[in-house]
Amino acid sequence: MSEQDSASEKSVIEELFGSITALIESQDPYDRLMLEAYQMSLARTSRVKRALEEQKPTAAMGGNCIPEILVAMDIEPFQFLEFPFQDAILYGGMEGLRDMVDKSVEMFGPHMCSFVRLACYAVEARLAPFPTVVIGMSSICDSGSAAQQLVSNHPDWKNRPSYSIESPARRDEKSYEYIAFQLKELVAFLEKITGQKLDLDKLKEVCEISNEQLQLWWEYNELRRAIPCPSDWKFASMVNQMARYWGIGKPESTAWLKKAVAVLGEKVKAGKGLEGIKEKIRFFWFDFPPIIWGDRLFRSLAEEYGAVMVMDLYSDNPPHTMIDTSNEKAMWMGLAKRATYDFGMPRIALGSADLYRQDTIRVVKDFSMDAVIWPGHKGHKDAGALVNIVAEQCRELGVPLLNLGCDLLDDRVVPVGEMKKKIIDFFQITGLA
Repeated sequence: MSEQDSASEKSVIEELFGSITALIESQDPYDRLMLEAYQMSLARTSRVKRALEEQKPTAAMGGNCIPEILVAMDIEPFQFLEFPFQDAILYGGMEGLRDMVDKSVEMFGPHMCSFVRLACYAVEARLAPFPTVVIGMSSICDSGSAAQQLVSNHPDWKNRPSYSIESPARRDEKSYEYIAFQLKELVAFLEKITGQKLDLDKLKEVCEISNEQLQLWWEYNELRRAIPCPSDWKFASMVNQMARYWGIGKPESTAWLKKAVAVLGEKVKAGKGLEGIKEKIRFFWFDFPPIIWGDRLFRSLAEEYGAVMVMDLYSDNPPHTMIDTSNEKAMWMGLAKRATYDFGMPRIALGSADLYRQDTIRVVKDFSMDAVIWPGHKGHKDAGALVNIVAEQCRELGVPLLNLGCDLLDDRVVPVGEMKKKIIDFFQITGLA
């Protein structure tokens, strides 16, 4: 890490408390909403930890598949890495996280996606809490497959009740029917293991709430098309989590999303962008946004150069499946499509190479992007194999692309100051800055 990076870096805890203190003191409706989202996130974390302690039904997931079914059955979902990751940061700050990263590299080598490698380490080091059941999904992601294989064969986990969804890498009716069949099998499995019964009327209700939440997410992202962009990446990430993970099917999350759309709508009407930022460059971050060092990078780019990260690949809301709840068969088919092909990692990992190209065209045009930054996260081999397709499409669109090269979590691989310099040089060479 350079002296400049070291001097400017605060601990994660200091950053978090500083951000929350500023939100508490602010009367701005946008800030108040972000504070409310933090509070809801903490309440959800407490709820899941309480369920684990009281041995209520929980499900550890390898991806964000089928949350509607779990919500309808009152089964709390969480990720393998979620709580060990939180504990490492809360109790150790950046050094705690780096220590965990180093130990995971010693155990599994440096070539996996760092997030998945940490999940594997959490399992191997006996840091991950034991769920009632484990739910997995097949993927072309090497790292993700390795994590599932580890859990399936680990002496502490191999006898844990588990079910894995096999996802065909095709987008056709036969594939959806096959996945729908597996979802029904999964429900029977969950009923047997947890004792919780699926009420189809409850599932219908959750799906209808989820449909409304996805529509609100789409409306929110439509507002982000405005120039200047009214929302930052952290707020966008919270909307994503609310609509597609821990807030799904919850009426209180719907209420929050409605307020988010209303507040952003007022900002757009007033022509307001990010507070204190004069937007000059709009860029598309073509992968996961970095959880730990992202704010340092994106904030400094915006403040010093007016370069705003308007959209990332996983906060993007492509045309999605609205589940038809008019009959049972249609509902299962809708869940099958949504679980595997609509959003996030399943959409990208199971989709065709052409899907990357189509998403590039749509986002660049819809959000008036000036540039695309491909972070090139270490271990994202499925994405790295497709960068030339996206680069070629960007040339046709007349939008420059930077293949950055970095790590999703570990800012020692490429320090933030070095990444920032590469991005600024890229903007200057292409005439954007």
